[in-house]
Amino acid sequence: MADKLIVTQCSKQKSEAEMFPNTEYSILSVLPDMYKDLLIKSRKLFEHVIYGRNNVSALSMYNGYEYQVLEKLLIHSLFLKGKIDFIIISAGYGLVHAFERIRKYEARMDRSNTVKWLKLGLHKVLASYIESVGPREVYGFFSRTSGYNTIFRRAIDEITRRRDIEIHVINPYNCKGIINIMSSLGRSINYLLKYNEIPYQIGPCKIGDTIIEPRSFMF
Repeated sequence: MADKLIVTQCSKQKSEAEMFPNTEYSILSVLPDMYKDLLIKSRKLFEHVIYGRNNVSALSMYNGYEYQVLEKLLIHSLFLKGKIDFIIISAGYGLVHAFERIRKYEARMDRSNTVKWLKLGLHKVLASYIESVGPREVYGFFSRTSGYNTIFRRAIDEITRRRDIEIHVINPYNCKGIINIMSSLGRSINYLLKYNEIPYQIGPCKIGDTIIEPRSFMF
């Protein structure tokens, strides 16, 4: 069980250059059968958006502004040491592990696809994954108005809250431009992994850290 689970969003820009040829890990290997089947069936409904020929680890493939500044080798090292886990909410695959092999696709988590994934129960899949791996701390890094943020917040409402789990939602604010917003997400993740805390500000962006208090009830 890793102490920290990082959850973030995918990116439009993608690469087929594999950075981690000897590391492969699928989210499907962890999910209970019910949610594994749900995710597999849901992914089939989005097969038409997949066009890539090569299978590449998700962390290698995503290459947008967030991922350009993200210290991917550090993430890989901490994952192999069992210190962190890292998953990505994907407009094309729903939910993928950082070291799960996927192919290039063209899909955005716009309003329409956010609604589709919620109707398919993606938030329940994410909640199940969190409960299955049992981290002590969960950190969701998203742009404030994105569908990814909505799905993550819906997921944490599904969790059977334990008193020993701490859930954070991190959103940049008071900054303009997609480059600044997305880059601040990547740099905030780097900061957390290096210094074990969320920064107050990254460049022009202030970093909002909302701590979701655990509630002791069954959903």
